[in-house]
Amino acid sequence: MVAAKSALMTGASRGSGRGIATRLAERGYALTITGRYCDQLQTVAHELISDGAHHAQGVVADMASEEDVVTVLEKHEKAFGELAVLIVVPSVGSAGPTAGFPLARHEEQFAFDTRAAFVTICHALPLLRSSASADRARGAPCIALARHPAACSTSDTSRFTGQQRPHSGRSVTASTRMSLGAGSRRPRSHRTLWTTT
Repeated sequence: MVAAKSALMTGASRGSGRGIATRLAERGYALTITGRYCDQLQTVAHELISDGAHHAQGVVADMASEEDVVTVLEKHEKAFGELAVLIVVPSVGSAGPTAGFPLARHEEQFAFDTRAAFVTICHALPLLRSSASADRARGAPCIALARHPAACSTSDTSRFTGQQRPHSGRSVTASTRMSLGAGSRRPRSHRTLWTTT
Protein backbone atom coordinates (compact mmCIF):
# COMPACT_ATOMS: atom_id res chain seq x y z
CA MET A 1 0.00 0.00 0.00
CA VAL A 2 1.30 3.43 -0.95
CA ALA A 3 0.70 6.49 1.24
CA ALA A 4 0.81 9.00 -1.61
CA LYS A 5 -2.32 10.70 -2.88
CA SER A 6 -3.69 8.55 -5.70
CA ALA A 7 -5.66 8.95 -8.90
CA LEU A 8 -7.43 6.53 -11.23
CA MET A 9 -7.59 7.42 -14.92
CA THR A 10 -9.39 5.65 -17.72
CA GLY A 11 -8.08 5.99 -21.27
CA ALA A 12 -4.70 7.28 -20.06
CA SER A 13 -2.44 5.29 -22.36
CA ARG A 14 -2.51 7.78 -25.24
CA GLY A 15 -3.71 11.15 -26.49
CA SER A 16 -5.27 13.63 -24.12
CA GLY A 17 -5.53 11.08 -21.32
CA ARG A 18 -1.79 10.50 -21.52
CA GLY A 19 -1.19 14.24 -21.19
CA ILE A 20 -3.38 14.54 -18.08
CA ALA A 21 -1.66 11.50 -16.54
CA THR A 22 1.70 13.17 -17.08
CA ARG A 23 0.51 16.29 -15.23
CA LEU A 24 -0.58 14.15 -12.28
CA ALA A 25 2.71 12.23 -12.32
CA GLU A 26 4.63 15.50 -12.17
CA ARG A 27 2.67 16.33 -9.02
CA GLY A 28 3.72 13.06 -7.40
CA TYR A 29 0.44 11.14 -7.54
CA ALA A 30 0.28 7.36 -7.36
CA LEU A 31 -1.61 6.31 -10.50
CA THR A 32 -3.77 3.55 -11.87
CA ILE A 33 -4.28 3.86 -15.61
CA THR A 34 -6.54 1.73 -17.80
CA GLY A 35 -6.55 0.80 -21.45
CA ARG A 36 -7.01 -2.15 -23.77
CA TYR A 37 -3.40 -3.01 -24.64
CA CYS A 38 -1.10 -4.48 -21.98
CA ASP A 39 2.25 -3.62 -23.58
CA GLN A 40 1.21 -0.02 -24.18
CA LEU A 41 -0.05 0.37 -20.61
CA GLN A 42 3.12 -1.01 -19.08
CA THR A 43 5.26 1.30 -21.19
CA VAL A 44 3.21 4.33 -20.18
CA ALA A 45 3.25 3.29 -16.50
CA HIS A 46 7.07 3.18 -16.52
CA GLU A 47 7.20 6.56 -18.26
CA LEU A 48 4.86 8.07 -15.66
CA ILE A 49 7.15 6.90 -12.87
CA SER A 50 10.02 8.59 -14.70
CA ASP A 51 7.86 11.73 -14.91
CA GLY A 52 7.55 11.78 -11.12
CA ALA A 53 4.64 9.50 -10.22
CA HIS A 54 5.00 7.97 -6.76
CA HIS A 55 3.93 4.70 -8.37
CA ALA A 56 1.97 3.74 -11.49
CA GLN A 57 0.18 0.57 -12.49
CA GLY A 58 -1.58 -0.28 -15.74
CA VAL A 59 -4.74 -2.38 -15.73
CA VAL A 60 -6.09 -3.82 -18.97
CA ALA A 61 -9.84 -3.24 -18.99
CA ASP A 62 -12.88 -2.57 -21.12
CA MET A 63 -14.53 0.22 -19.13
CA ALA A 64 -17.84 -0.47 -20.88
CA SER A 65 -17.88 -3.73 -18.89
CA GLU A 66 -19.17 -3.31 -15.34
CA GLU A 67 -17.19 -6.38 -14.29
CA ASP A 68 -13.98 -4.80 -15.56
CA VAL A 69 -14.79 -1.53 -13.78
CA VAL A 70 -15.15 -3.39 -10.47
CA THR A 71 -11.87 -5.23 -11.07
CA VAL A 72 -10.01 -1.99 -11.80
CA LEU A 73 -11.25 -0.37 -8.60
CA GLU A 74 -10.37 -3.46 -6.54
CA LYS A 75 -6.82 -3.44 -7.93
CA HIS A 76 -6.48 0.29 -7.28
CA GLU A 77 -7.64 -0.04 -3.68
CA LYS A 78 -5.38 -3.03 -3.07
CA ALA A 79 -2.38 -1.11 -4.40
CA PHE A 80 -3.00 2.30 -2.84
CA GLY A 81 -5.69 1.99 -0.17
CA GLU A 82 -7.38 5.26 -1.13
CA LEU A 83 -8.63 7.31 -4.09
CA ALA A 84 -8.44 11.09 -4.24
CA VAL A 85 -9.02 11.75 -7.96
CA LEU A 86 -11.04 9.92 -10.61
CA ILE A 87 -10.62 11.04 -14.23
CA VAL A 88 -12.77 9.51 -16.96
CA VAL A 89 -11.49 9.97 -20.51
CA PRO A 90 -13.73 8.95 -23.43
CA SER A 91 -12.57 5.87 -25.32
CA VAL A 92 -14.62 6.46 -28.46
CA GLY A 93 -14.01 9.59 -30.51
CA SER A 94 -16.96 10.21 -32.80
CA ALA A 95 -18.78 13.43 -33.59
CA GLY A 96 -21.01 14.98 -36.19
CA PRO A 97 -24.30 16.77 -36.78
CA THR A 98 -27.26 15.13 -35.07
CA ALA A 99 -29.23 15.00 -38.32
CA GLY A 100 -28.14 11.92 -40.23
CA PHE A 101 -25.81 10.63 -37.51
CA PRO A 102 -25.75 6.78 -37.72
CA LEU A 103 -27.71 5.25 -34.87
CA ALA A 104 -25.27 2.35 -34.50
CA ARG A 105 -22.38 4.79 -33.97
CA HIS A 106 -24.39 6.74 -31.42
CA GLU A 107 -25.24 3.58 -29.47
CA GLU A 108 -21.61 2.50 -29.47
CA GLN A 109 -20.52 5.95 -28.35
CA PHE A 110 -23.12 6.03 -25.59
CA ALA A 111 -21.97 2.62 -24.28
CA PHE A 112 -18.26 3.46 -24.28
CA ASP A 113 -18.61 7.10 -23.27
CA THR A 114 -21.68 8.10 -21.26
CA ARG A 115 -22.69 4.72 -19.78
CA ALA A 116 -19.12 3.67 -19.03
CA ALA A 117 -18.42 6.99 -17.26
CA PHE A 118 -21.62 6.70 -15.22
CA VAL A 119 -20.87 3.12 -14.15
CA THR A 120 -17.28 3.99 -13.26
CA ILE A 121 -18.33 6.96 -11.13
CA CYS A 122 -21.04 4.96 -9.34
CA HIS A 123 -18.62 2.21 -8.37
CA ALA A 124 -15.83 4.62 -7.43
CA LEU A 125 -17.88 6.85 -5.14
CA PRO A 126 -17.67 4.62 -2.02
CA LEU A 127 -13.85 4.60 -2.16
CA LEU A 128 -13.69 8.32 -2.98
CA ARG A 129 -15.91 9.14 0.00
CA SER A 130 -14.18 6.82 2.46
CA SER A 131 -10.79 8.20 1.43
CA ALA A 132 -11.98 11.78 1.98
CA SER A 133 -13.42 10.88 5.39
CA ALA A 134 -10.15 9.26 6.44
CA ASP A 135 -8.13 12.37 5.60
CA ARG A 136 -10.34 15.46 5.80
CA ALA A 137 -7.35 17.79 5.54
CA ARG A 138 -7.12 16.94 1.84
CA GLY A 139 -10.61 18.21 1.14
CA ALA A 140 -13.25 16.67 -1.09
CA PRO A 141 -12.24 14.09 -3.71
CA CYS A 142 -12.37 15.10 -7.35
CA ILE A 143 -14.19 13.55 -10.31
CA ALA A 144 -13.14 14.92 -13.70
CA LEU A 145 -14.82 14.14 -17.02
CA ALA A 146 -12.44 14.84 -19.89
CA ARG A 147 -14.12 15.81 -23.14
CA HIS A 148 -13.36 15.04 -26.75
CA PRO A 149 -12.17 18.19 -28.59
CA ALA A 150 -15.22 18.03 -30.88
CA ALA A 151 -17.43 18.78 -27.89
CA CYS A 152 -15.59 21.99 -27.02
CA SER A 153 -15.98 25.49 -28.35
CA THR A 154 -12.86 27.22 -29.68
CA SER A 155 -12.78 29.51 -26.66
CA ASP A 156 -13.10 26.66 -24.16
CA THR A 157 -9.39 26.15 -23.57
CA SER A 158 -8.95 25.45 -19.85
CA ARG A 159 -6.57 22.75 -18.76
CA PHE A 160 -7.11 20.00 -16.21
CA THR A 161 -7.04 22.40 -13.27
CA GLY A 162 -9.80 24.70 -14.61
CA GLN A 163 -13.54 24.16 -14.13
CA GLN A 164 -15.77 24.46 -17.18
CA ARG A 165 -19.38 23.84 -18.11
CA PRO A 166 -20.20 21.47 -20.95
CA HIS A 167 -20.74 23.03 -24.35
CA SER A 168 -24.24 23.85 -25.55
CA GLY A 169 -24.53 20.70 -27.63
CA ARG A 170 -23.71 21.30 -31.29
CA SER A 171 -22.74 17.69 -31.81
CA VAL A 172 -23.70 14.20 -30.69
CA THR A 173 -20.45 14.04 -28.71
CA ALA A 174 -21.46 17.10 -26.69
CA SER A 175 -25.02 15.95 -26.08
CA THR A 176 -24.07 12.48 -24.88
CA ARG A 177 -21.53 13.88 -22.42
CA MET A 178 -24.04 16.39 -21.10
CA SER A 179 -26.48 13.61 -20.23
CA LEU A 180 -24.24 12.57 -17.33
CA GLY A 181 -25.07 15.72 -15.44
CA ALA A 182 -28.48 16.69 -16.76
CA GLY A 183 -31.16 16.85 -14.10
CA SER A 184 -28.88 15.63 -11.32
CA ARG A 185 -27.97 17.31 -8.06
CA ARG A 186 -24.28 17.64 -7.28
CA PRO A 187 -23.40 15.83 -4.03
CA ARG A 188 -21.52 17.94 -1.53
CA SER A 189 -19.10 15.11 -0.75
CA HIS A 190 -17.17 15.48 -3.98
CA ARG A 191 -16.53 18.01 -6.72
CA THR A 192 -16.89 17.35 -10.44
CA LEU A 193 -14.85 19.19 -13.04
CA TRP A 194 -15.53 19.42 -16.76
CA THR A 195 -12.18 19.56 -18.50
CA THR A 196 -11.12 20.14 -22.08
CA THR A 197 -8.48 18.05 -23.79
